[in-house]
Amino acid sequence: MKPRGSGNRPTPGERSGGPQSRNVGAPKAMRSAGRSDGQGASQGTGHQSAPPARLFSLPLYRGLGFFAHATPFLPTDQTPVPAALASAHAGLLYDKYVDAWTIGSEGTMQPPAPTMKGEFLDRFLKWYESGKRAAGSVLSACLNRQEQLVRSLGGALIEASTHWRLVAGLGNGHPLETGLLWHPILGLPYYPGSSVKGLTRAWADKWGAVQDPREVDRLFGDQSTTGAGTLVVFDALPLQVPNLELDIFTPHYPEYYREPQKPPADCQEPVPIPFLAVAPRQRFRFALAPCPSSAGPQGRAEAAAQADLRAGVSLLKDALEIMGAGGKTAVGYGVFTDVRVTLCSTRLS
Repeated sequence: MKPRGSGNRPTPGERSGGPQSRNVGAPKAMRSAGRSDGQGASQGTGHQSAPPARLFSLPLYRGLGFFAHATPFLPTDQTPVPAALASAHAGLLYDKYVDAWTIGSEGTMQPPAPTMKGEFLDRFLKWYESGKRAAGSVLSACLNRQEQLVRSLGGALIEASTHWRLVAGLGNGHPLETGLLWHPILGLPYYPGSSVKGLTRAWADKWGAVQDPREVDRLFGDQSTTGAGTLVVFDALPLQVPNLELDIFTPHYPEYYREPQKPPADCQEPVPIPFLAVAPRQRFRFALAPCPSSAGPQGRAEAAAQADLRAGVSLLKDALEIMGAGGKTAVGYGVFTDVRVTLCSTRLS
């Protein structure tokens, strides 16, 4: 640690967590500071020397082993980036440490070739399979805590299986164009509670399952009048570490999608785009509970709270079985089957 008052302020790399945070925006002189001897002292420029090569043995700097020069501070272009550990966070590796990009001779980032996208996903899937055992123990503990919380609130547990593939977060920003939603702690695919609530509300409101808009607002809340709704919606978690599959979609009119003023035409070249999806027949658990602030001795009667809970469960069940969750639902993605509901009637005071 630096003593207080020493006047030695942390470098930009120290403040932001290391050299990875300045891959793109760092000045050219800073990016080229690494020398073959690993010292990387840049005399006369005022920049700090490049970090020692031993830093890249830490999990933070591990990738899938594409390019030695994926990180500009490596001592030589022949030093590989170590492979990620099996216990690493899959979401961070997939979203933040895509080492398929390269750095050109001018110090600018070069996107990967189209074929490299599929290769990255193939390597990622193999790595993901190798880490299932480590992720499973953490997932089991999280499921137990969630169940205890739902039971303490007198809620409901809803288990369902994906009938076909499930893809959530496909439109999220990603270096390879196609994203996937990862649980921020578990590092596993999941469906966030906000999306579950939006799905259920869309089924009730937009699809006409509930005719009275005021009833929809009462159950799910409204920012202008009702405030918080009477239902608490939890994240949907997989019951086991889910299997992932490589999928592909092919825009047939890429020029039209890039520039809408150009008409779609069959002369345009289709561009296949690979992406990851949750495999069919994967079991997920959804959960609902009465809102603690709207039930109990000073709130609504317990019977009314349970009636709202049953209404929410019915709406969610229909939405999962008919409308589907996530993206590409128009072609059968995201539909759930074999829905089983467990009502937890015991509420802890």
